[in-house]
Amino acid sequence: MAIQLGQLAHRLMQAAKCHILPAPALAPDPPTLSDALAGLRRAAEHFTARAGDVRVPFLWTDPAAFRSGAIGRTLAGAAPAGHAVEGFLVLVAEAIEGCLIYLSRQSPIRVAAPVVGDLQPGGPYLVLVLCEPTGFGQVRLTCAHAAAVLDWRRFIPIASNLERDVLRALVYLQEALDLHGTECSILRDRPLQSGDPIRYRLTIRSPGMAPREITFALATADLPEACDGNDNRSEVVVSLRTWCDGTFMAWLVRALAD
Repeated sequence: MAIQLGQLAHRLMQAAKCHILPAPALAPDPPTLSDALAGLRRAAEHFTARAGDVRVPFLWTDPAAFRSGAIGRTLAGAAPAGHAVEGFLVLVAEAIEGCLIYLSRQSPIRVAAPVVGDLQPGGPYLVLVLCEPTGFGQVRLTCAHAAAVLDWRRFIPIASNLERDVLRALVYLQEALDLHGTECSILRDRPLQSGDPIRYRLTIRSPGMAPREITFALATADLPEACDGNDNRSEVVVSLRTWCDGTFMAWLVRALAD
C-alpha cells in the first residue's frame, strides 16, 4: 500500500498543479500555506488515481480533524453496512523520524508504519497519510508517504538539495523579470519512472514579443555531467559542479538575452 500511496500523492500534487509556478503577474497575491492546501482539496474533489482506481472522496488538510475525532466520525458515518471507507490526511511537516511526523508548533503525529518517500533533501515535506476506521468512531493512521517540497507555500516537489537551490534562484528570477514587465512561468516535468532526468521548462513572455521557452535538466545518476550549452549535446544539464561554479547561471543569462 505504501507504493500505491506514493503514486497517489504525486498524482494528487500533479492534479493540483503543484508542479507549476505561474508568473507573478498571473498570481499577483503572494502564495500562502492556506492557498496551497485549498488547491489540494479542490483537486481531490474531482480526482481519481488510475493506479488501483483509488478515489479521494475524503481528504483533510488540518491535523485538528484527526485529534478531534472528526475524521473517524465522518468515515464511520459514510461507510455502508459491513464496509470500511478510507480517508486521507495531508500534513505539512518540518521533519520525519521513523513513524513520527513533526509539525510546526504542534505535537508530532505518529503513524503505524515508518513514513516512506522522498526524505533525503530534508523538510518541509508534504505528507499524505492513509486513515482507516477501526470502529466506534476511531481511526488508525496506517501508513504515510512524504515528498520534500520547495517551501511551506509552494508544494512543487524536489528530489535533492541542488534542486531546491535551483528552484529558489528561479523564483528570484521570476520576481526580477516581473519588475521589468516580463512574465516567467516555471514548469517541472515529473519523471515518468525512477532514474529519468528531471526537466524544467521556463516560458518567457515579454511585451511585443512571441513567447519563448528555455529548457534544462537536473543531473541524476543516469545523467551525471552538466552541459554549459557550448558542446554538441542538445540538452543543458545542471549539476552540483556547474551550479556552484556559476556555469549554469551564466548559460541561463545568455539564454535570456538571446
